[in-house]
Amino acid sequence: MIAVAGCKILDKIFESDVSSIFRAVRLSDSEPVVLKMQRKDHPSPNEIFDFKYEYRVIISLENHAGVIRAYGLEQTEGRLLMILEDFGGESLDRIMKTADLSLEERIVVAIKTCDCLGQIHSSGIIHKDLNPSNIIFNRSSGQIKIIDFGIASGLVHEDAHVMNRGVLDGTLLYMAPEQTGRMNRPLDYRGDYYSLGVSLYQLFTNRLPFESKDPLELVHCHVAIKPDPPSIVNSTIPEALSNVILKLLKKNPENRYQSNFGIMADLEACLNQLRSYGLIGDIQIAEKDIPQELVISNRIYGRRTGRCSRSPTSWMTMQRSATVSWNTCGISRASTTWISSSRSVWRRRDSTGHTASTP
Repeated sequence: MIAVAGCKILDKIFESDVSSIFRAVRLSDSEPVVLKMQRKDHPSPNEIFDFKYEYRVIISLENHAGVIRAYGLEQTEGRLLMILEDFGGESLDRIMKTADLSLEERIVVAIKTCDCLGQIHSSGIIHKDLNPSNIIFNRSSGQIKIIDFGIASGLVHEDAHVMNRGVLDGTLLYMAPEQTGRMNRPLDYRGDYYSLGVSLYQLFTNRLPFESKDPLELVHCHVAIKPDPPSIVNSTIPEALSNVILKLLKKNPENRYQSNFGIMADLEACLNQLRSYGLIGDIQIAEKDIPQELVISNRIYGRRTGRCSRSPTSWMTMQRSATVSWNTCGISRASTTWISSSRSVWRRRDSTGHTASTP
């Protein structure tokens, strides 16, 4: 095979319209590596920027064991090439097609994937494209890592209308309703929980909650259609485990799990029951689901049917998109509440209770 950037290519793992993935060996130390190379001979400036951006995101997460490590970024024949670690894993979607995983092994995979996702979120990164092809699993060692950060975002909130510009970023089969841009609300870390829910649905039932070749139909399904419970699709799936997956698949982020800890606690409760008693009984899900961030709702409260009252005493609380760090000391004192009056005056009330008006 040919040698590229000091590495001997062994075989091709995957190819998309944008990049090709190869298994290789680094010639300097015989270390197995994975090469991710731009496919086009002359990539556009935007494609070059996106490739470099992904590399920078991976480097920023290098201290997390649940994220693939990057060894370097090289340029060869006008194309960029990323050198990544090879820990002997395969994508989860391939493993699901070729291996017969036990219920216990599937739950362990779910817990470890959730742990990896929590590591990413702890660094303020939203993955935005979590699916089984981006979850790499070494079945021998039990190690799991998440890959492909090409569209990851470092924003706490991301406006899908602004960022998408008419293009759906991500894999539509696994996309959160708010990521489609059809719900008029920002995307945050809970969008990854929806994608995790779709991935776990597939892991435990061997099918997707929604399947269609029509993109508009898929968007409609994500936004408006309830999926069949996994326990109905596959009668061997315990009700408790089915409920965990369904909670991840709630349409509104407020109704999903609010923390990685809460998801893992429920999955671990299922695993402990299975190992102790050989079955999984009823569990009260989300009891330990403490939000990792306080995300103020995007909804408008106090709206009346018909026309609003013009009375000066009629107030309507508007909770604008904001995030306040949630920590052991309580809510940050930088928190503010915005209130809109019928006089078109914005009033800002700080944490001490003082109010300042702004025209």
